[in-house]
This record gives sequence, structure tokens and C-alpha cells, in this order.
Amino acid sequence: ITFQEKIRLKCGMDEITRATGIYLILTSVSDPSSLLDEFSYERGARFWLDVEDDRLLCPNEPEILIQRYIAALMYFTFNGPEWSNCDAELPGDPSLQPCVGGGTRWLDASHECEWFGVSCESTAIDKFNPQPITKINLTANNLAGFMPVEMFELTELTGLSMDHNKNIYGQIPEEIAWLEKLTYIDLDDNFLQGTIPSEIYGMTALQAIDLNANRLTGTISSDIGNLVNLMVLHLEDNFFQGNMPETALANLDKLRKS
Repeated sequence: ITFQEKIRLKCGMDEITRATGIYLILTSVSDPSSLLDEFSYERGARFWLDVEDDRLLCPNEPEILIQRYIAALMYFTFNGPEWSNCDAELPGDPSLQPCVGGGTRWLDASHECEWFGVSCESTAIDKFNPQPITKINLTANNLAGFMPVEMFELTELTGLSMDHNKNIYGQIPEEIAWLEKLTYIDLDDNFLQGTIPSEIYGMTALQAIDLNANRLTGTISSDIGNLVNLMVLHLEDNFFQGNMPETALANLDKLRKS
């Protein structure tokens, strides 16, 4: 059975109609021009989803399709072929790293919840997406690149760990505040630059922030006192200026003193 016949059987449409439907859905999270730019990560992830993904999703499941696209986009943006653990098996890329610690390879035909470092919890069931991604743990996996804004569309995320990768660079996007359920973020030992976005100080579900050993600059706002559930805060080994807002920190009753 051909790929075109598979599309007709599963999606009830021809491959061009399906491809157009996928493109239109993805424009809700990515810039339309980037989805068409042959040199962009967005186009690479879209092409994989459209042509190479054996799971063969259809446009009638937009939330499920968007999540899988964002996961694939993270792989391409963070230089997946150079990962030290559980990289994808792609045409023309014969160097595969073993999968240590469980999970299937990224871009595998399995559900993205089964990919290495990705977790989905049934407590976050959504009628439009019954398996939303709730945690990502890609610690010390040789990731390199900037954080794509699209990853913050995974609004059921409660945990994000990408520490000890050395080469995650650029600024922390202000869109991180879209993750209203995030309880911990661990990005230490990378090459992040710029200031801590003010939007972080409104993420009141946060219990742990670990951003040490980066190249962050600016000052620490007294608005950090808004993070009433914060228990762990690591900001050392950066290039911050000014004094720590001691009064605001003193009001954080749950913060562990070290």
C-alpha cells in the first residue's frame, strides 16, 4: 500500500489536502513564512510530520498534531542528531546513540509521550488532547540551540529540565509565562544570556528555579516576592548586577535557606 493510499484510508483525503490542512493548523503556533522556509527548523519539523512520520496524523486532530509538531521542532532546534542519548533514526544519519534510561527514540512512530525524556500524566487529561506532555527532562544530553517559542505552547507542562547541556543559548523567552502550571525549571550550566524576563515573576506555581552557571545579566526584581510557592532558587555564577532584593526574598516563607 502506498503512502498516498494510507492517507486516503486514514484521513479520507488526498495528500495535498492533508498537507495543506496540516500547514494551516501549524500557522496557529508558528510564523507561516517559517513553515515554508526550506532552511528553517519549523519547515523541517512540518516536513517530517507531513511526509516522514509513520504515525500519520490527520488534520481533524489539531491539538494532537500541534503537540507532536512542537516536540519534533524541539528535536530539530536543539540539534537532535548530535544528542548523546536516544537521538532519532533519520535517513542519511547513520550515527545512532544508545537509549539509556528508558523511552523510545525521538521521532519514532510511537506516541511522543513515549520518547526519551518526555512524560505525559493522565491527571492532565484534556478532551481535545488526552495525552498532553507534562514533563520534559533532557538533562546533560548535548542539546545546543535556542529555546523555540513554540515549546511554550505545551501549556500542561509542570516540569522542564534541560540543565548541563552547556550550549543552550539566547535569551529566556518571555513566552515562558504561558506555562502557568510549571512547578520547576532547571536550565543551569548552559549559555543563556540577557535578563530574566519579568514575566517569570508572575508564574506563581513555581517551586524551583535553577538558572545558575549561565551568562545572565541585569538585576533581580523585587517582584520575585510574588513567587509564594518558591522553595529552591539558584542564580549563582551569572553576571547579575545590583543587590538581591532581600526584603522580597524574606517574604518567601517556603524558600530554603542555603
